[in-house]
Amino acid sequence: MQLVLATVCQVKQPPPAGPNPRRVVVEDRVASLAAQVREAGDWLLAARLDDLVPVQSSGDDEHLPLLRDRLENLSVANLSDEITAQAYRVLAALDDLPAAIGMQGRVWAAWSTTGYSPFWDGPAGLLEHGPIDADLDTTLAWARRRAPIVLLRPEWDTGTYYSAGVEHDERHPRLERQ
Repeated sequence: MQLVLATVCQVKQPPPAGPNPRRVVVEDRVASLAAQVREAGDWLLAARLDDLVPVQSSGDDEHLPLLRDRLENLSVANLSDEITAQAYRVLAALDDLPAAIGMQGRVWAAWSTTGYSPFWDGPAGLLEHGPIDADLDTTLAWARRRAPIVLLRPEWDTGTYYSAGVEHDERHPRLERQ
């Protein structure tokens, strides 16, 4: 009988990503708000809010404009001050997501034919899409407000990501403005 000894290598695994921070401060709060609206007796409005909360983080933010509109309409509904205040807190988070969840993750941006379209990626997935077809200065300002690491494929070298954040990603060359 041959005995085989195996060496077990401990591989350092990253901690679990946990919940998506945007989902916690926006979608989960809207779900809670919908429950409060339902308890207050407005089943239709509660259902209209529930319809806009994805069952799980879907990796997009296409539902946010309609969600914002429905939350703004809560202020004219005959609901309690507590419910209205909660709606305003979610609207404030939507207006300034970096203030609500803090600077984290990384922003990716690449030049397309008409400009940059960045997106903010956190430890648990997509947090927010940035301005569409923006110029370099707008893109960098938006990105640096959200994440310490910014990776950008500039117009003059679309095949290479450059590190352009306040923290340098050593795997990529530092961005030097052209």
